[in-house]
Amino acid sequence: ININTTGQEITSIEVYNEIGSKVYDVAGVNKKSLQKIDMRTLPAGVYFIKLNTDAAPIRKRIVKS
Repeated sequence: ININTTGQEITSIEVYNEIGSKVYDVAGVNKKSLQKIDMRTLPAGVYFIKLNTDAAPIRKRIVKS
């Protein structure tokens, strides 16, 4: 997944499955507004991505089929 937060630097990325368990976590990312998440190893399902930025957290729902 490619993530672009125009104008906001990403400080960390967290991915949770549909029952709330953290399945991916990366802190100390390079603070760019464009990041990539490799979800190929995760099974199909609903995921919630939390992007911590220099301004405010951004939360998105993703469905992987």
